[in-house]
Amino acid sequence: MAKVTVPNVSRAKMAAARSGERTLPPIKMIAFGDGGVDENGAVQTPSPTMTKLNHELLRKPVESVEKVGQLGYKYGYTIPEGGLDGKSVSEVALIDEEGDLASIEMFKPKADDLDSTYYVLDDFS
Repeated sequence: MAKVTVPNVSRAKMAAARSGERTLPPIKMIAFGDGGVDENGAVQTPSPTMTKLNHELLRKPVESVEKVGQLGYKYGYTIPEGGLDGKSVSEVALIDEEGDLASIEMFKPKADDLDSTYYVLDDFS
């Protein structure tokens, strides 16, 4: 089962936006890594204090955005077969326009043996 966290840096931006101090920067990038599981293969729980993935392999611009209900958006990117040099993805993050993590998701590793489209849900329901 995937584990998702909204990092403190993103929560602080949301709180400041609600007070009128600032506006929220849009999501622009998706980062992919292989540090989402521990040495025994168990899915880790992302910490709200994280400022980067545990082991980032690739960072790319968001390819697609789709509204999902009233409280969420789904961001997508397709990694072509072999795009990670045979490494498996087990963590992804949404990155805002300011370069900060907006959301982190960790899950069981997905192999780099086919074209893989990853969707990250930014959902507040």
